Amino acid sequence: MRACHTARMTTAHRLSPWPARLIGLVLVWSLSACSVLGLLYQQAPRWVGTWLNNQVQLSDAQRVWVEPALDEWLQWHRTQVLPLWVTTAQHWAQHAQRDWSADEVCAALDALRDQVKTTLDHSTPIWARLAVSLSPQQWRRLREQRAEAAQDFHDDFVAPSSERVLDERLARSVKNAERLYGKLSPAQVAWLRGQLQASPWSPRDTWVQRQARDQAMLRLISQLQAQALNPKQAQTQVQAWLDAQWSPEDAAASAQQAAFWRHSCATIAGLHRQASPQQRLQLAQQLRDYAQDFTQLLP
Repeated sequence: MRACHTARMTTAHRLSPWPARLIGLVLVWSLSACSVLGLLYQQAPRWVGTWLNNQVQLSDAQRVWVEPALDEWLQWHRTQVLPLWVTTAQHWAQHAQRDWSADEVCAALDALRDQVKTTLDHSTPIWARLAVSLSPQQWRRLREQRAEAAQDFHDDFVAPSSERVLDERLARSVKNAERLYGKLSPAQVAWLRGQLQASPWSPRDTWVQRQARDQAMLRLISQLQAQALNPKQAQTQVQAWLDAQWSPEDAAASAQQAAFWRHSCATIAGLHRQASPQQRLQLAQQLRDYAQDFTQLLP
């Protein structure tokens, strides 16, 4: 029996605008335990609806159209994006036995990032319609939920000492790597720790950026409601907001994002370069398992 596995979509999580969190959830569920993977994937709209309800407490009138819209969104994903997951997993399984360059890894991650953005773009009608339908009470609840999330991030990554944060990041990174490669050697763990320590990622900068994004989102919702826009006009503004979050115009933020991206690619390529033949065999098998799981979910 092949091993069940779990993966995490880090790009959406790192960006963390409101809709991006949803695709992150969809991707996590779609990569869950193999014995129930199909069920979880098909239940993704219900789980996303639950998350939305926690954020704003959806009204009965909103649920009437939100749930079918999420079903349609997932169906679109299954036909347009899921086949790409199959191809990607198969490709990297075939190349697991050789070294990878940082440029190759970046190209693959860029393609994945483009898929996430395309998926989010396809969902903007949902978020635009929901934004203009929020009541004042729902808007306040959303503001409180985003403030709570920002505080949680601060408590986890900003308030603790840099050494404690590094230890936590290392533990997560090792756990994720071992899902693919199996047990890492002490030398590999030590190398990975050094890479994380040298990473240009800044918890405090990320915390500040998350707060700024949340505030921009709340202002956008207020503006959409004040302007009494039709659905098409509201969708255009939501799309513009999402584009701005995805590719920041601020030169410093853009440079920081690019530096983090390059460092991440180099870290992935470097860890794979150190992988033993057995670890590479295990990676190839895991990727083939993913491809098989994805294939079973295709329409």
